[in-house]
Amino acid sequence: MKLYEYQAKKIFKDNSISVPNGTVCSTEKETGDAFASVGKGQEVILKSQVLVGGRGKSGGIRSAQTVAEAVDIFKELMDTHIKGFPVAKVLIEEKAEIRNEYYVGITIDPTFYRPILLISSRGGMEVETIARESPSALGQYILNPRYGIPSHEILRLIGELGISKGLSMPLTDVVKKLYKIFCNYDATLIEINPLVESSDGRLIALDARLNIDNNALFKHPELEELKKDFVDNKETYLKEKGVDFVYVGGNVGLICAGAGMTMATMDLVNAMGGKPACFCDVSAGINPQSMELALRTVSSLDGIQSILLNMFGGLTRMDEVATSFIAAWQNMGGISLPAVIRLEGTNVEEGRRIMKENGFEMFTNLYDAVQKAVDLVR
Repeated sequence: MKLYEYQAKKIFKDNSISVPNGTVCSTEKETGDAFASVGKGQEVILKSQVLVGGRGKSGGIRSAQTVAEAVDIFKELMDTHIKGFPVAKVLIEEKAEIRNEYYVGITIDPTFYRPILLISSRGGMEVETIARESPSALGQYILNPRYGIPSHEILRLIGELGISKGLSMPLTDVVKKLYKIFCNYDATLIEINPLVESSDGRLIALDARLNIDNNALFKHPELEELKKDFVDNKETYLKEKGVDFVYVGGNVGLICAGAGMTMATMDLVNAMGGKPACFCDVSAGINPQSMELALRTVSSLDGIQSILLNMFGGLTRMDEVATSFIAAWQNMGGISLPAVIRLEGTNVEEGRRIMKENGFEMFTNLYDAVQKAVDLVR
């Protein structure tokens, strides 16, 4: 479960990590009130609340110097989609006077299956970009959960990165608190980017990310209140409707049956020169409603140029898949994107017949279907 920035910052603040003074808004009146209470007549920062990165590059973070400007920007942001996701709310914060920017994060290392601490002297950049373009600016330490993070290892990284000695103890304190949150909330990722040194020498979490392992949510009844704010979280909403969905940002939209088939199809699209846009598995319950939900979601993603429906099933009947797809397609009035369809499995001949009668070309070979979807993009 991904938390919105404002939700993560509340947890940070509760754990004594400094965050900017701010308030989250969902109406124009709240925006006007927030400008007065947060900015006190000075410049404020308006930040779109969406569960994807790259908001700044997509115009999702703006500044305003008057109440009228803040309200106008709020209305613009609320009508914006960032990487296919609608803006849920807008966080209005005081403007920070920045001296330096840093990056601090903890996630799970896929090689050692242990938490890994990442610190960089180049905050504001994506950690993948730092690792690729400036590896010497990124310090890493694989944690042993039995011992946590020894202070001397944090200090070693700070020294190697050339970070001011005056920040050694404050930065070590922030890292220790982040790891405490990481463990207490069963997180898969916790990140501050950027962690800024203000003009008065304080360390402030200017941004905040916190992803929590879905399998551990039963241990955290205190998060139920947060989950109420996930109306616009596609992944959470679709999961409740029987559709497993993860957006990865490509140009070929996938709708498949079964997690293994979905991942295999993603790999094939990538191998054949395309870029899969999402993981979308509808096998939990195929019916016209879930199929329409999946089709609407995938077809609305930014950058989509073709859709590949790849269905294979034993218990899943292909005639039911075809009937559900046609019903969803007709209810939507069709879509402007080309669709490539492959069915294989139980009652497949009947399923193919239904598709062909409704004007859809059928593919029997997986490689041919994937190649067609990729070619349509080209």
